[in-house]
Amino acid sequence: MSHSGAFGAIVLSMRRRVGIDIEEARASLDWRELSPAVFGEADKRAVASMPEHARHAAFFDCWTAKEAVLKAHGTGMGAGAIRMEDFSVLPRDGGRYALSAQAGAYAVAALDAPEGYRAALAWSR
Repeated sequence: MSHSGAFGAIVLSMRRRVGIDIEEARASLDWRELSPAVFGEADKRAVASMPEHARHAAFFDCWTAKEAVLKAHGTGMGAGAIRMEDFSVLPRDGGRYALSAQAGAYAVAALDAPEGYRAALAWSR
């Protein structure tokens, strides 16, 4: 389950571990200040290679994908053996993220979200 701003998301599965996240991509958030606690090495390289105008959205794409993975692990942020900065999800190929091996046997994809929001779904393989 996840909620942010005016929206929420719920995912259920009887066969796989799943996690979901939705975030309001607030323009006022200084993503650069949070990026050391969020970006893995591949994420840093991917965002650095993007045009400046695309980096804010990429931060929220990365954040939602990683939070969904952590929820699928059953830990959430800061509560388990794996932290956001320990694995990478970027670059993204269409809707699918390039999840690094450090995240475990999971997959993660972007979801359509309302204007100004980002969302992702993660599942065990």
